Amino acid sequence: MLVEYEGGKTKCNSHEDVREVLKLRNENNENEFCITINECCEPCMMLIAKNNLVHVSYFPFEENYAGFIALDEKVDSSEEIEVVIGGFGSLSRENMIEFSEAVTAVLQFYDNSEMPTCLKWFEL
Repeated sequence: MLVEYEGGKTKCNSHEDVREVLKLRNENNENEFCITINECCEPCMMLIAKNNLVHVSYFPFEENYAGFIALDEKVDSSEEIEVVIGGFGSLSRENMIEFSEAVTAVLQFYDNSEMPTCLKWFEL
């Protein structure tokens, strides 16, 4: 699995490698990750991490799909989280999940190269 992030790029060869790279943060306690299985850019997962919250997107290889965003239906959808990285400004809290859930999803992607089934998704 290949992971590009603010500050570098690495190849992950184990679950432990994945867990360690996803912990990386900048001085604002943020980071952005582009995760692919090989040199091809699809399918891929994009993560925007802020503290212990992560915005997760999945982009399949199939045509006719713009992608998917993970949802956290247990929170107030009107709350906004300020994010400096990636030029986003702010993200809706309902579109951010706990770090541990994001790690579980990325490990599932690592294992089977498919959209993780452990998250609730909204199709774009």
